[in-house]
Amino acid sequence: SDLKSWLAGLYGGALVCFAIAFASAQAPVVALMLFDPPNLLVLDEPTNHLDMATKQMLIEALAQYEGTMLFVSHDRHFLAALSNRLLELTPDGIHTYGGGYTEY
Repeated sequence: SDLKSWLAGLYGGALVCFAIAFASAQAPVVALMLFDPPNLLVLDEPTNHLDMATKQMLIEALAQYEGTMLFVSHDRHFLAALSNRLLELTPDGIHTYGGGYTEY
C-alpha cells in the first residue's frame, strides 16, 4: 500500500523502533524504549483532554524531538506548530503535501 511505502521511506527506510504494546507485553517494551529511545513516535489525538498550558508544554517538548512523528489531530494549533508534511487519506488514495498544516 502507499502508506506502507511512504513509512518505509522515512529516514532511508531505517525505522529504529516501532512497537505495538499489548497489555501483557508493556513492561519489556517500555524497558526497550528506555534503553534505546525510538526515532518514531505515533500519536493519536495527543492534545485531547489537555488544558491550554499543558498543550503548550507538549508542543514545546515535541518540537525538541529529533525523530519522526506521525500524528493524527484535530487541534489546528498543534498541527500548525509541528507538522512539516501532511498526508490526506481520501477514498481516491493518499495525497502527500509538502509543508505543514498552514500551507495545506
